[in-house]
Parts: sequence; C-alpha cells; structure tokens
Amino acid sequence: MTSSDQRRPAAHAQEITADTMQWLVRLPADLRPTALREFPHVLNKLATLWADDEACGAYLESLMLDDRGGRQGFPPAALSELIALNLHHHGSIGGTGARPAQETDASKYETVQFTWDDTER
Repeated sequence: MTSSDQRRPAAHAQEITADTMQWLVRLPADLRPTALREFPHVLNKLATLWADDEACGAYLESLMLDDRGGRQGFPPAALSELIALNLHHHGSIGGTGARPAQETDASKYETVQFTWDDTER
C-alpha cells in the first residue's frame, strides 16, 4: 500500500450519506454548500461532528489551515463555504442555529473577499 492509498478516503466516504443529506437540509439555505459537494468525505465528517462543538471546530480549523505542509488546498469557492460554515458553527450553540446575544454583532467579523487572478506576472 502506498502513502497515497493510505490518505484516500474509504469507498463509502466517496458519496454523500443519507445522514449528511439530512444535515444539509437542516442548514440555513444560504449556507448549504455547493462547491464542497466535490468533497463528500469532508461533508460526511462535518455532518457527523456538527453537534460536537470542540471536535467540529477543530476539524474545520484543520481544513482551513495547512498544519501538515504541502497540501494543495481547496478551490476558492469551497474555502469560502468552509469559512461560512465555521462562522455559523462558532455563532451557534450545538450547531442548532440559535445564536447567543453577544455573538450577533456582525461588526466583530472582518469581511474577507477572495479574488482569483490567473494572469501571469
């Protein structure tokens, strides 16, 4: 078995599960990922961890930060969806969408814009 085989998700993780579909439906419509559907293993794991604040937060952080080095990273649209899910998850209690009063002030969050420049310099 090669190292790339070891990192490849299990065959069952190559499709979005029924439990993950139910989780997606419970998300606010404007947060339902579309670009991340290219990564069903990520969505399946997020759905499994969503109710566990600490574990889900750690997983989201690991997806957004390269702590192992050499990762290719997500396409900009998928990364934007991860950031939105992370903000929503941190602002909710148990992932239910109920936001504590001190977390509702949008001015606490910095606006991030992603641009894609494919011109050679």
